[in-house]
Amino acid sequence: MSASNKPGPSESVFVQLHINDLRTTDSPALSLAHSQGKKHITHFLPIYVFDERILPLDCIPGFSASRQTKDVQGKTSIDKAEKETEEDAEEEEIKPLGQEDKPSRTTTNQPATKDRDHRSTGRVGPRSRLGNFWRVGRHRAKFLVETVFDLKKTYESKGGGLIIACGKPEDVAVKVVESLVKSGKKVEGVWTQKEVTTEEVTLLRHLRHGLERSGVELHLVDSKPMINPSDLPFKIEDIPGVFTSFRKLVEALGDDMVRDPLPEVKKVKPLPQRPASLSKDVFILSGELLIMDAILRYILAPLIAEPQFGDDLEARPIPQTEEEWKTYTIPPLDPRSAHPFIGGETSGVARLDDYLGTLTGGKHGKGEGGSKAMSYKDTRNGMVGEAFSTKFSGWLANGSLSGRYIGWRVRQLQDRLREEGKLDKHVAGNVYWISFELLWRDFFFWTCERFSHEPSYTAKKNNQRKNKGQPSGEALPGEAGTASSLFNLGGWKEVLRPAESQKTLGDWKGFNLDDPKDPIRRLMEGNTGIPFLDACMRELAITGFMSNRGRQNVASFWGTDLYVDWRVGAEIFETHLIDFDVCSNWGNWQYQAGVGNDPRSYRQFNQIKQANDYDPDGEYVLTWIPELGQVDRRFVHTPWLISDAEKKRCGLGTPGGYPSSPLLVQPQWKKHYPSNRAPPKPKNDNKQNKNKGPHQNGKA
Repeated sequence: MSASNKPGPSESVFVQLHINDLRTTDSPALSLAHSQGKKHITHFLPIYVFDERILPLDCIPGFSASRQTKDVQGKTSIDKAEKETEEDAEEEEIKPLGQEDKPSRTTTNQPATKDRDHRSTGRVGPRSRLGNFWRVGRHRAKFLVETVFDLKKTYESKGGGLIIACGKPEDVAVKVVESLVKSGKKVEGVWTQKEVTTEEVTLLRHLRHGLERSGVELHLVDSKPMINPSDLPFKIEDIPGVFTSFRKLVEALGDDMVRDPLPEVKKVKPLPQRPASLSKDVFILSGELLIMDAILRYILAPLIAEPQFGDDLEARPIPQTEEEWKTYTIPPLDPRSAHPFIGGETSGVARLDDYLGTLTGGKHGKGEGGSKAMSYKDTRNGMVGEAFSTKFSGWLANGSLSGRYIGWRVRQLQDRLREEGKLDKHVAGNVYWISFELLWRDFFFWTCERFSHEPSYTAKKNNQRKNKGQPSGEALPGEAGTASSLFNLGGWKEVLRPAESQKTLGDWKGFNLDDPKDPIRRLMEGNTGIPFLDACMRELAITGFMSNRGRQNVASFWGTDLYVDWRVGAEIFETHLIDFDVCSNWGNWQYQAGVGNDPRSYRQFNQIKQANDYDPDGEYVLTWIPELGQVDRRFVHTPWLISDAEKKRCGLGTPGGYPSSPLLVQPQWKKHYPSNRAPPKPKNDNKQNKNKGPHQNGKA
């Protein structure tokens, strides 16, 4: 311990930096701070920072994002506008297609240089690298703000509190610690969740480096997966490349696969007195900004002023006066949404109770309910409504529910149903499938960690850049690396099979998002003329949710039929999805694009067959494409087949109407075209789907 962090006479502070672990239930750091071994801890200080690199925060009164964040000029990692991070974080440089060291051809696959209003070139603010989309769209931003304020309320109800700030989480945490130490308090350490992907690992390394100046240690908590890492029957570097092999190994653990959650902390230690100097160094929310509706307006206003592709929201200018802010309102939830939930641990636990049944204590969680879970596998490929799937993924993504807690709740339901004599083979299969889907999430998390230590072919070829007096580029024991093949066009395939990968990199097609006729722009706008896909993309943009069935079909069409840079698809999903999880989203897109660690490299869905199987009466398509309301139901998935006279009568092909012809037609679609027979009955039997794959985002 350095001289600057000598123990004080009485006060000892335990700091938790929340990032993607926004909960008090099954929280390892919270539990440790209140354990018998930490009786000497007098104060518990949880911190959450709205990160200026992923959220537009400049409308918040008094706050101004750093110059580096405002103008990242095409850099690729979370803080690469700052030279020190650029030299620190990259074991390899992530380069857009067409910007390789020795480009062999000219493509249009450059990062978008203008937004939809043709504003200045370069990435400005918290935007994606290739598509220039908002890093976080309005739906996820709203869910996140709701989650943070729910966490604050929960801490306060237990006697504690939560500091909410704006800026860069690592900078804020370092400054908070420095101020505490200077005021004479002993800081026990800083605890935060372990992450395994490039930007997040870079953040953690800078946090550790900054804390060293105060003699304070950073502790990483491995609380993201359902399975405890120490229980894995293999080393991370030996994780199987195929999910089925992974699943069989971990399921062999039996009841030990999922540990019991940590006991509830009912009384939280108080916040320490805030040093007076802290407000000068850190932008901490106070006054009106601690009212959720107020901060929500300021964060969402830039996103509402520039809706992303496919969102039918009418753009509204950012208020310029105090009076305009007072009357500014947030758009209501679309009534068609299959995800009608608010963010936060409280609503997440309520959803668990609704889906898995309630718990009333006892060894096996005596309770009642659980009918939705008892039919989960039968309904999980549904398209309309909130009940067909668990929708747990949004709470899992920001950590307001832990994978372990959900896995344990599933086990409690299984035990209860077994005791009640209700766990027959069919029900058992339905309930088990929730855990099955959660295992996909774990699989992608640990696969990402494995590849975080393995630079790609390109990085090895470039021999990497050396660090110059910055935080070490080497991972500490138990820490993930910063290799970025997760975000490279060649994916993990370029690490595993570099020769094969290099042969196909030049085949990916270009894109131009400034062109309204560009295929992927039409797809993002839900205007391809292929109703099943268009309905999926409209639902995504308008509500922040898309079903698993939709996600797989869209990703397949994007990467296999159009063969356009799959990373742009991953980016637009990252923008819109409430349940965006970096490992699951990008891992799933690699999987569908054939560049992942799975040796199978071709995975094409037949969208007409899929539409017939999972939306046989057209209910889903008509929910999102009301323009097809006059089309004969038999042709609702293939409206290009109706006569020209019928197209005219139904308004197809008219200005502002739905396209009269599709973006493309695949030969294999034709055998699934409608006949004069009645529409087929709905099918929920999973055996009919030959294109089995993961739930996007590892969601159940």
